[in-house]
Amino acid sequence: MSGSTSSLPTATTRIARCSIIRCIVDAHYDAAANKTIVRGRYETERILDGIVVLEFFASSTRNARGHAQAERFLGDLRTFQSHADFEFSADGDLTRQWIAATATIESFSQFNRDVTSELSDAIQVTP
Repeated sequence: MSGSTSSLPTATTRIARCSIIRCIVDAHYDAAANKTIVRGRYETERILDGIVVLEFFASSTRNARGHAQAERFLGDLRTFQSHADFEFSADGDLTRQWIAATATIESFSQFNRDVTSELSDAIQVTP
């Protein structure tokens, strides 16, 4: 993922305590396409002056608290919208894997910081 190219300290990424990803509502394997499909919705109240990057991760298990481990990066989606449903597809069969995502708002302004959400709640891929 690319961030701001400015060398100013204000262009660094920080981790936000609030989750920007509302939820991943469905994750299933499409055998005909040989792809795992992930659907959900994200929302932010932040005024966008840049792009939103949704990054998706897979984990074979969840930790003791029930959170995904983000073992493998699957890919990303990019948008300029602050509220939207999304659909992401990953190659192959990830049945029984746990999928989670983060959202990063990458600011075009050198005076605003990029903001990255915590990892979303995980959902298990169904056949």
